[in-house]
Amino acid sequence: KKAWYGIYHEFRTKHDPPMAMLTDWAEAPKKELSKLREIKKAEVAQRLGLHLTKDYLLSTLSEKYLKGVESKNTLETYRTSLKYLKEACGDFDLRNWDQSHEISFTKYLKELKKPNGSRKLNEGGVNTHQRQLQWFLNWITNKRIVPKFTYWRIDKEQIPPWENEIFTRDEIKEYRRLVIEYGNPIFTRAWYLAYYALMRAEEIITLPANRINLNSLKIQISKVEELNWHPKQFIQRYMGIHPELEKFLKKDLAENPRVWYLDRFGKPHYSEAENLSQAFTRLRDKHFKWDRKIEMLQALRRTGITHLVEAGKGIQDVKYLAGHQKLATTEKYYLFVDKQRATENVNF
Repeated sequence: KKAWYGIYHEFRTKHDPPMAMLTDWAEAPKKELSKLREIKKAEVAQRLGLHLTKDYLLSTLSEKYLKGVESKNTLETYRTSLKYLKEACGDFDLRNWDQSHEISFTKYLKELKKPNGSRKLNEGGVNTHQRQLQWFLNWITNKRIVPKFTYWRIDKEQIPPWENEIFTRDEIKEYRRLVIEYGNPIFTRAWYLAYYALMRAEEIITLPANRINLNSLKIQISKVEELNWHPKQFIQRYMGIHPELEKFLKKDLAENPRVWYLDRFGKPHYSEAENLSQAFTRLRDKHFKWDRKIEMLQALRRTGITHLVEAGKGIQDVKYLAGHQKLATTEKYYLFVDKQRATENVNF
């Protein structure tokens, strides 16, 4: 027919690969044919309702999914979970997803090793990556990314019963004394915000100084456009300023006006929340020789929340001030305090 035809082997179909006429120019050079074949590809796909296999590969959909994640920290945790899935199952076509992939993924997580050969993830770590895979599958299902996607909820690893690792009031006093005497203002500032304002590490490092209002005695915890950062679960809130914190902030901000609360030459002092947490861990282990090997900033925040509950704050108020998404999270603190009171008040 004095025409060139292209056969599209990369389309997934039960029938013979689709063929389309590229041009009636019989002398078309190879480079021109290659261009024509690419141009016609979309037309053939639309006409036959077909898709390229690569469009549904785990690597392709992972990249597409991760582009929609704004928070840098969240992006890294999602990327790690999907990397583990790829290492466990290979770069497979999501249209072939079934329970065998889930089993392989969970087995891989449980057997994951550190360079020294020890176990890398505990039950909580396995559960975390399973939850992140669950959200990826939710996205595929809800957005109808993959046609006729066979989907079910992942059977997640059970984590040990919740225990609230908190400091006693004597430990709080001693820890504050040690931090202040150490003399590094970054640690002191972070300590006060974690305990008195119940702030997470990522909220502390992204806090602009102008979000602290000493007239209304409130700290605004909300999206920071400059860093493309938002609070966990997009929950914005105002935190009332404790008298001890007020006294500290008035002196600190008057003596050191700045852009960010943890400022380093006009930029946030830390780029990642983990960096601040790790700095506290090094301080704990090298200088304080603290016996309790718990994450300091997290324990300070948990202690502050627990003390709010002990002081009689209503559960909805505590939920708001702590920035919890679910009431069940806040109820854990109430349950913890109730257990403590029950053991203290046994008197026949």
